[in-house]
Amino acid sequence: MQHFAYIINQQETFDIKLLHGGFGTAPASEAQHRHLDRHVLYFVFDGEGSLFLQKHSIPISKGDLTVIPSGTYYATTTNNKQTCRLYYISFTCTNLAPLLQHAGLTKQNPIIHIATDYIERMMKRIFKLMSVNSYSSIMKANILFCEIFYKLFTLVPENNVSQKKAPPSYVQQAEEFIKKHYATDISVNDVSQALHISRTYLSAIFKKDKGTTLQNYLTTHRVVKSYNLLINTELSITEIAIRVGFNNSVSYYRQFKSITGISPKQYRLIYRNEIAKKCLVVND
Repeated sequence: MQHFAYIINQQETFDIKLLHGGFGTAPASEAQHRHLDRHVLYFVFDGEGSLFLQKHSIPISKGDLTVIPSGTYYATTTNNKQTCRLYYISFTCTNLAPLLQHAGLTKQNPIIHIATDYIERMMKRIFKLMSVNSYSSIMKANILFCEIFYKLFTLVPENNVSQKKAPPSYVQQAEEFIKKHYATDISVNDVSQALHISRTYLSAIFKKDKGTTLQNYLTTHRVVKSYNLLINTELSITEIAIRVGFNNSVSYYRQFKSITGISPKQYRLIYRNEIAKKCLVVND
């Protein structure tokens, strides 16, 4: 009998516990900034207003979601012309920072806009379960709350990255990681794990910033690095493929021709013929 075991990455566990939730209206004038001993998720289900966070005023409107970490000074207000109504849930979480990072909620971009009514439906279901206040209902409410974050992971590319410029540090770190490790057997998953963010989020912000996918960038970098080996060494095509990180010469050949329009062997011959012609001119 075969047995399979999987080890859970403790950095990816969150241990969420709901405390209370409800809905209300943001005050008409700027409220006194406050901080709580718990985290709070806010979702605007109607109207518009402002969120004062980290000494900045951020416009909020229907469909906007944010999470205020415990200890953060903040305030919400309603705009003069329209009331701002919010759902909120306060909770504890042992590992909130990576959870928010995976969801695309950062200090630079603390708001995610969700165009569907999914969050509102989930909030109502959670509030109903919390009102029962039984062991099973609270457990179910926790599960539904975790589902909200799971939904955010899938919404990052279309709702957050498409509207707000991603933090450039992640893109720069991805480039640096590839430049350092391209010759080894790395993948997009390895890059995202090294940066401690989700593959979906990293892929989205990379394409937003560079105009190409992370996989294409990695492949192109490997091909470019092979140019010098083709020109200045007598290594075989297979040896060169392995040295720049390809698993085999077939994959290298296919990617090289896709990028340059010619095969690695043709590239080597063309370049050396050009060098030979220049030498003849000099000697003449």
